[in-house]
Amino acid sequence: MSDEVKKIVFRTSVASAALGVVLSPIPFADELLLVPIYSVMAARIGDLGFTPNRLAALGLNLVLLVNLAGAAWLSARFLAGRTGFHRLERWQTSYLPVFALWATIVVVVLPPVFAYR
Repeated sequence: MSDEVKKIVFRTSVASAALGVVLSPIPFADELLLVPIYSVMAARIGDLGFTPNRLAALGLNLVLLVNLAGAAWLSARFLAGRTGFHRLERWQTSYLPVFALWATIVVVVLPPVFAYR
């Protein structure tokens, strides 16, 4: 890869990370905003019991929380110059199977557990 291409890739990476930080000035603000949502979901499950929809939504929100926390951490490290952008890209792409696993659980496991035919 030529030096000019490397410079363009670096500028694009920095611009993308900076845009993420501008949209979310505090790296873990997204996660902090989800705390009331989790508490409401937990209260509804406690009051009304488990349903497939509540369990699927809770599981997906937890999967998203871990993904956002990891992305926020790596974005902050990248902007501080402590790691390369490839670590963030690798985190995002290596996390895709987790989404696929959760989707498989929702489609294959939840129906028999809740006695759907």
